[in-house]
Amino acid sequence: METNTTYRFLFIACIAAFVLSFGACAGAARATDPVARETPASADGGVPAATDSAAPVAAEPRMEKSAKTAPREAEAGGADSPGFVDEEDSSGLSRPSPTPFADAAVGPARGSGTSGASGTARAPGPARAPAESGLKAGVSDDNAQYNWFMNFLTEHAGAWPFRPVPAANRIILSVIDARGAGVPNAAVSIRDASGTIVDSARSYADGRIFLTPPADARGNWSAETSGAKVDFDPSGPRSIEITLQGERRTPSPVPMDIVFVMDTTGSMGEEIERLKATVDIIRDNLDLAAPRPRLRFGLVLYKDRGDEYLVHSYPLTDDLENFRRNLALASAGGGGDEPEDLESALAAAVDRKMLWNADGVRLVFVVTDAPAQAYPGAVGYDKSAEAARAAGIRIHTIGTGGLPLAGEYQLRQIAQRTRGRYIFLTYGERGESEGGAVGAVSHHTGSNWTADRLEAVIIRLAKEELSLMSGGTVSVPSDDWFEAKTIGGRPSDEILDELFGEAIGRLLDYSSAAVGASTPAAVLPVGLGAPGTGGTADAALLRDAERFGARLLQATVASRRLRLVERADLQSVLAELELSLSAIGDPEAASRLGRLLGAEVLVVPTLVPLDAAEPAGWELYLKLVRVATAEILSVSRARIGRGLGLD
Repeated sequence: METNTTYRFLFIACIAAFVLSFGACAGAARATDPVARETPASADGGVPAATDSAAPVAAEPRMEKSAKTAPREAEAGGADSPGFVDEEDSSGLSRPSPTPFADAAVGPARGSGTSGASGTARAPGPARAPAESGLKAGVSDDNAQYNWFMNFLTEHAGAWPFRPVPAANRIILSVIDARGAGVPNAAVSIRDASGTIVDSARSYADGRIFLTPPADARGNWSAETSGAKVDFDPSGPRSIEITLQGERRTPSPVPMDIVFVMDTTGSMGEEIERLKATVDIIRDNLDLAAPRPRLRFGLVLYKDRGDEYLVHSYPLTDDLENFRRNLALASAGGGGDEPEDLESALAAAVDRKMLWNADGVRLVFVVTDAPAQAYPGAVGYDKSAEAARAAGIRIHTIGTGGLPLAGEYQLRQIAQRTRGRYIFLTYGERGESEGGAVGAVSHHTGSNWTADRLEAVIIRLAKEELSLMSGGTVSVPSDDWFEAKTIGGRPSDEILDELFGEAIGRLLDYSSAAVGASTPAAVLPVGLGAPGTGGTADAALLRDAERFGARLLQATVASRRLRLVERADLQSVLAELELSLSAIGDPEAASRLGRLLGAEVLVVPTLVPLDAAEPAGWELYLKLVRVATAEILSVSRARIGRGLGLD
């Protein structure tokens, strides 16, 4: 209990610091840009954003490893304007009562008011080393590691009667303007083959919406927004685009609404005054944030039935002092280490009474150490997730160290459905990569990030949204790879098997479509990504490629994550298709080959020899290709030390 108390206290401290630092930025922006909050006009003089608060629409959902074993990697009711000229739509709130489920079994954790006066700007202080809260946050993006997430759901689906949050058969729909830029806040309607509207959602800051049609859906479906329409086959390509005429319009400054949903059961054991100790952590990092948003904060505090209160909801406000007073009420009590009434809190967070902005960023951060309690007649967390998705709210869920697997499952469902991240907190623990003997295979994440101080994670997630809303991009790191080197006493084949096992694992975890142990697959021979130098050099490279291909095939078999089909006489098949071995690196050519082999997915390896100055001798690039559509589902990279070749 004492550890969980510390988690809750430090999280509240981070929120307080985050609020003040962003408030300084927002105040400075207001000092130079007195744009009316309720009716921001477009920068280009186009149609102003709508002023009403949109009501989330709840759609009827369908049913579909833990934090420390999962791969790692970084918006409610929008109103009528999707950030694009000439957009109109309306939405209403529907809340059908879900069938209640029994209290979830609790096991050991698998992973570790109204708008007021504007805040005032504060000049940044002298530079100094940032303080540390001691509270670390690991982050998982279950939409990036989609296939891993689907396996996680399948593995634990029968353990508890979870709410049915749609996730299977995902299609990524991108709404773009005439220049190819993502259009945020676009209200999109999806019609099935009969012309019936079966789904509606609002695009997030990157212009994307994730659709989940039934697995047996067939025929000509369509997506429509702002007079534009695209037809698609729900069993076809996993990525589609709908293009609007003209260019996207972004309000300046960007409205940013952030609501914190906090479990306040149990005992905090710390005075709220200690929040002041961490105020500078966020302030020092965000004083000079650019672009500066027009920031508002909201708060939902919740306990459980039978406690002194169930839910206290404080609408979004730009009066930061008022927000801090509300936050000070978050002293904990009651409840216990049992499921709590998270469902009532989520319903309050996505409700129109929260006064969400119409045309900006909308974020929710949920923090809890217990699963959601299910009460008869309650609005299920699945319904609230659908309402958030319909309104363009991104929900990031945060589990503290005492969260059991039942709670992790629920939080991951909510975050994945609303394009959020699942964040898990650690306190005073060593990182996963610390200590231990030096291994032959290492994972290089480059600019990727896996764990950081909680306040830094919140800052990064907020900045990602600002960048996307302002027309920028959030880069996907390309410098993530596994590397193997020789190490005394270990056979090279054993090292290669470990290297390729890691590379295959990542390739499958990050597949953008579900791929399982029963999926028919083939591992193609290794192609060469660069021409040889002739003579013995070419012969040596071909021998190494053949050896690496054999070890890659062995590692894939050992993983037991695909059902490999017979490769038959590959040279005869290639001759029949009039393809060379080097040509099958192209997804279209590989797809033709895959159909003849009877595979649904292909592992397509390409070997590139490196310059002599490089410590590694080769890079092996892996692509996972969907045969039916010739789509690349994921990529992975392995660097092979020179001592692991044949010569």
